[in-house]
Amino acid sequence: MPSAPDMHIALTRAEAERLRAIVEHGFRNSQLAEHFGVSEAAVASRLHRLYERVELHGRVEAAVWAARHMDCCVEKVAL
Repeated sequence: MPSAPDMHIALTRAEAERLRAIVEHGFRNSQLAEHFGVSEAAVASRLHRLYERVELHGRVEAAVWAARHMDCCVEKVAL
């Protein structure tokens, strides 16, 4: 998992919004789909691509990564 202090992974606004919804609100895929107005399949696909890009292995690792890196890698977004 990328965690070196000098490593910067810039997330898109949409990626940041999805991560924030998972971390701050505990949203599951069905809730993300409803919140963002897309299908559950679209949510699953987008999260999978995000996990691959950031070298994560699922929702728990993504939540931990986001909690550690939200300030440096993720622009502030409001839900």
